[in-house]
Parts: sequence; C-alpha cells; structure tokens
Amino acid sequence: MNSRFASFSDPHAEYSCQVEPATPSSTTTDLAALQRLLRLRRSCRDYSGIPISLEALRCLAEAAQGPVQKVGARTAPSAHAVYPLQLYILVRQVEGIEPGFYRYSALQDEQQHLSTGEEQGNSGNSQRHRLHALHALPKTLSLVTASLAEDTWLDTAAAIVVIAADRQRAIQHFADQSADGQRGARYVDIEVGAVIQNLYLVTTALGLGGVAVMGFDEARMQQLLRLETGFDLVALYCVGDPALPDASPKAGL
Repeated sequence: MNSRFASFSDPHAEYSCQVEPATPSSTTTDLAALQRLLRLRRSCRDYSGIPISLEALRCLAEAAQGPVQKVGARTAPSAHAVYPLQLYILVRQVEGIEPGFYRYSALQDEQQHLSTGEEQGNSGNSQRHRLHALHALPKTLSLVTASLAEDTWLDTAAAIVVIAADRQRAIQHFADQSADGQRGARYVDIEVGAVIQNLYLVTTALGLGGVAVMGFDEARMQQLLRLETGFDLVALYCVGDPALPDASPKAGL
C-alpha cells in the first residue's frame, strides 16, 4: 500500500455531512428528517459493485465513532465515557483509497496519530479524521469462510466497518457494579448497538445500502482480519451501492 495514512477530504473543503448546531427554527425540519430516515432504514445485502465515495466512507466513520463538540466525546454514547470501542474499515471499492484494512482515528488524545497525517480544522475543531493503513488485502481473502450462514455480502460489500472493543477495559472499569462483574461487557454490546443504528441512518441518508452482521466464528474472523491484539471483534457492518434501485431509497436530505 502506497500510503500509511489517508485523509478523508481536503482540510479546506466543506464537508457535506457536517451537522450544524440545532436552532429553534430548524428543530421541526431536523425532526422530520430523522423520522424519515427511521422509516426508510432497512438492511441491504445485494450490491452493484460500483465503488462508493471516500466522502461517504468518512460520513459513515464519523457517524460511528467521530468526535462531537464536547472534547473527548464521540457520536455514539459510552457509559462513564470509557469509550472501549475501536473502529476498523476493510476497504474494497472506495474511490480515492487503496483496498486494505484500516484503523479509524478521530481523537486528539490518541498519541500514536498526533505526529503524522493532516490536521483537519472544521468549525474550530482541530480533531483529526483519518485512516491508518494496517495491511493490504490478500487477493484470496474471503470472509464468508468465517460466516455461520454463508453471508456472501461479506465478500461483495464495497467496505466493511469492523467494530471491535477492549472488553477487559470496560469490565475492569465497572467490575464493582454487579455481582458477576460483567456489567462492562454488557455496556459494550449496548454501545455497539448505538454505533450500528448510527451507521444504518447515515447509510440511508447517503442512498447506499448496508447490513449488520454478527453471525460469524469470532476466532476465525479475527484471524482473517488480522485484528490488533487487545481488541475483541463484536460486529461487522457491510456497506455498498445497492444492486436494486429501491434497495436503499434516497432519504431526500
């Protein structure tokens, strides 16, 4: 792979998925738009093979674990602001970026990313939005071999958002809050659910198709993805251009 890092867009360009703070006059419009997205949300498992844009991928990554106005917080909630989730993206067909397996980084306090890559300055926010290339994709890679239901869309999606978690950190943080010491593990699953719903809604707004996948052999899938040590694979989210025109209708936003 030619570049270790990929900037999502020109730091001086306007982001099409940037959300402005709500105002009283926009509340009704915002609520109607959200309700429309919720009604249109559906799972899509068939893709056209047409690449998706890098901007669309950026919007999806931000929806899942991007920064918000409160420093250190993310777009999906986390109990006690522990934020044990880590996002990766398997890229197959995305314009402007080479196929590969990437780690998404958006927070200033991730020291391993501070000295490399472009700094994004939007609305006074100097948070960084980029993908760190971990490894290329073997030509023979087939994630279906780890599926429990022969989910062929694991091999046909333009990209797959890989949601992993540092479960032990969450378990240790909440160890004294339940008799079984597993409250933190339960929080992880709830937080992953919030991430997936965000992904579905943004996928719908972009006119793309997506589907969450959790029916897989965890050990085998982690081996295929070569996931970093310390993180457990929780869920996958396949996304791509829908094969059928009505597979993911435009949200009209």
